[in-house]
Amino acid sequence: MAFPAQSITVITNAAVDRSELQLKELRAIYTMKKRLWSDGQPIQVYVLTPEQDSHREFCKQVLGVFPRQLQSIWHRLVYSGTGEAPIELNSEQEMLEVISSTKGAIGYIQKETDHEQINTLTIRR
Repeated sequence: MAFPAQSITVITNAAVDRSELQLKELRAIYTMKKRLWSDGQPIQVYVLTPEQDSHREFCKQVLGVFPRQLQSIWHRLVYSGTGEAPIELNSEQEMLEVISSTKGAIGYIQKETDHEQINTLTIRR
């Protein structure tokens, strides 16, 4: 079952050969537990800064967590030395530019896009 229409669109670089993800796989990516795509390519995770409405909406509506919960997970990984936090970007325009030019990249925006170097993912429960 796909999520109902929402204002957040999950996107990847065109080199990522996926058109959909299961919600649990997306959560594993954003909690930094899943680090490789199925073809072995490293996943490069990007987020918008926590102050942005798009980030809060992505956390709550798509992942089903509060932004502070995600932030806490990332801090724990960084401070324990067992992982890295996602890279924060300042705007949706920057998100589009970075995702389109970074192999293995995943991120999100508030609108649909038809950029040829970007895939739009369907998230399934």
